[in-house]
Amino acid sequence: ASGAAGPDERDGLAQMLADAADGKFDVALVVRVDRLARRITLLYELVEKFEAANVTLRSATEPFDTSGPMGRLFLGLLGILAQFERELLVDRIKHGIDEKARKGLWLGRPPYGYDLVDKVLVRNEDEAPIVEKVFDLVVNGRLGTTAIRNQLNEHGYRTRAGRRWSTKAIADMLGSYAYIRLVTHYDELHQGQHE
Repeated sequence: ASGAAGPDERDGLAQMLADAADGKFDVALVVRVDRLARRITLLYELVEKFEAANVTLRSATEPFDTSGPMGRLFLGLLGILAQFERELLVDRIKHGIDEKARKGLWLGRPPYGYDLVDKVLVRNEDEAPIVEKVFDLVVNGRLGTTAIRNQLNEHGYRTRAGRRWSTKAIADMLGSYAYIRLVTHYDELHQGQHE
């Protein structure tokens, strides 16, 4: 399990804490502190639970144990470094996603009418004519979402999942910026690389 998850989200850790409280062992050995917890507050919470159960925390690769004050000091430093590394990683990932959006690359699942190739939306030849039909029915036919839904379903057109069209699916399509060659990211719009 990831050291970023909370103790309640990791069954193995929850079982270990229960076993510690039952006195089944007196030393908890981890490979590295960042595999146990990547937030300093979580690390201290776990150390307190181990101490309450008279369990010493030790690392197989880092020179500390929590039985003495120097070990607890070193543990705190390792915990701070683990949290710092995690925050740097999250920041790098967020920056990478922001940069992809600025370049007009698509983030997430492609909208109906498109496939995704190397983060660029590419026309899906089976679905795109249906998208064009929907927009034509709005612009030239002056139909609303319910009437468009009815027409698509009556003519046997189906969604990507093979279901009948819903009014919401039509409204989502008409409200999507993808069809006017824009990529959205948070509250920002960027020129897409797709047609």
